[in-house]
Amino acid sequence: MTTTLIINKASIEGISFIGSTLTYDGYNHSIYVNGYLPNGIIIEYYNNNNINAGEYEVTAVFYDTTGNYIVPEPMTAVLKINKLTIDVSLENQTFSYDGEYHSLSLNGYIPYGISVTNTTNSFNKAGEYTVTYTFIDTTGNYNIVESLEATLTIV
Repeated sequence: MTTTLIINKASIEGISFIGSTLTYDGYNHSIYVNGYLPNGIIIEYYNNNNINAGEYEVTAVFYDTTGNYIVPEPMTAVLKINKLTIDVSLENQTFSYDGEYHSLSLNGYIPYGISVTNTTNSFNKAGEYTVTYTFIDTTGNYNIVESLEATLTIV
């Protein structure tokens, strides 16, 4: 007598691929499949490991190096990196006339990639002057105000 023993491939269950939302910080970010994967199952990720603000559809593709498993269909999830809000301010200031030059300074941190320009901001005569700072995000990673305005007064 003879018989045939058939061993079917095993299913892989209990895994998930969940997206993530975070804020730009200048570092690489990735998302990964959660759950137990047996030895011999390899995952390749596509469009993962991102730095810049944006929304990325990441795909996980499964491969079985043993031939013993039914691999899951490719999974997708979204990695969203929000822009970082830059907190800077410019305040009105009053100076007593002393013949010296006076100017207004920004309060806060300006990260790399933000271009800052300002109107004339150095005065030594009595009067009231409007100072404007303009900001341009050259990276696309920041939420910024387009401009700030304040008054410098010398009395």
